[in-house]
Amino acid sequence: VLRENNNLNYIGSSSSVTQVNGLYIYNNPSLLNIDAFQSLTSIGGAVYIGGNNALQNLNGLSGLTNVGSLLYISDNQSITNLDSLVNMESVGGGLYITNNDLLEDIDGLSNLTNIGDGLFIAGNDLIENLNALSNLVNFEGSIHLDENLNLSNISGLANINHTSIYYIQIVDNPLLSICNLENFCNYFADFSNPRE
Repeated sequence: VLRENNNLNYIGSSSSVTQVNGLYIYNNPSLLNIDAFQSLTSIGGAVYIGGNNALQNLNGLSGLTNVGSLLYISDNQSITNLDSLVNMESVGGGLYITNNDLLEDIDGLSNLTNIGDGLFIAGNDLIENLNALSNLVNFEGSIHLDENLNLSNISGLANINHTSIYYIQIVDNPLLSICNLENFCNYFADFSNPRE
């Protein structure tokens, strides 16, 4: 756990540890990189990367293939892409990408095939599409797409089986004018399914 260290800008040298139970890097406003974690390939629990305003990339997670619980990337005001997560294949819990003001795309998630407890993409002003999630075939949970000002294409979610979706919320994405995904249409066609 690295939390609320106002003057921390560097985390020692690289470690040879490949697995940990969880990783929490939260509210370290001067932290420039997390490169010390580059040897990690698997995290058994949750990953929280949030409130690190000077952090420009996630290069320290470039070897990561699996997160056992949720992956939470939120309120990091300098991160522009998730390219370092290109090896990520599975998130056992929910995937939360929220309020990253300079995040231009999520293309680094193109190898992600499994999410175990929902997708939450909200408040990312620059993301235009979710194409990187087109390999996502093992999914369970809710889908929340809220307040993404430039999001205009969600066809990357087309391969999710509608029977594995618990709830869909699509709110305040002003450039999203068409939602004609067959799986979403099938979900909405069943009026017993919750929606907003």
